Amino acid sequence: MSGDAYAYDPPSGPGNFLRLTDKGQQATFRLVSAPVRQLVIWKGEEKRPIESEKVASLSEEQLDEVRSAKNAENKPKYRLSEQFTWIVIDREDGKARYFTGTAGVYKKIKTLVENEKWGDPTKYDITVTRTQEPGNAYYDLMPDPEKSDVSDEEKELANELDLAETFPYAIPTGDSTQEKQSTAILEDEEPESLGSLEKENDDSADLL
Repeated sequence: MSGDAYAYDPPSGPGNFLRLTDKGQQATFRLVSAPVRQLVIWKGEEKRPIESEKVASLSEEQLDEVRSAKNAENKPKYRLSEQFTWIVIDREDGKARYFTGTAGVYKKIKTLVENEKWGDPTKYDITVTRTQEPGNAYYDLMPDPEKSDVSDEEKELANELDLAETFPYAIPTGDSTQEKQSTAILEDEEPESLGSLEKENDDSADLL
């Protein structure tokens, strides 16, 4: 059997999503939208998160219960992560895609925005590398010093995607009306390794 039969590398996800799934993988893109944020919750060691609709329906009091809930082994019953999504132009093929990153990625982009040298992140490309180093180095961001405007063609491509339609339970980062979405998390790790907040023992919360 020829080795060429396995030369094809299947895409890692749907065509409209830009994903970094392996250590060392990187992507270069141009942000063309403001981010939206969404609270994601996993129960126990389950790999699939709880439905976004259920999470969005929780009251502040119920979220407090979820954060503090412990199982029979006195370990957190739920894992929480705040994720951020942008529409980007993928420099690999020039297509518009959704890119979702951790709170750590969002904070690093925010640092660029607040730096006079860099400013508006729609004016330069950003390369993100998945390093998988603990803490703030789980993802590395490198801005491209050459600045340029988003082209009309790129704007048209971006307009074909709709954050509100694809992520109906996410909210704009500038929206302060749903502060319950904010949670203290291990900001630069993948969801599978995130822990929930430590509070007093409470095995009563089973809301999800």
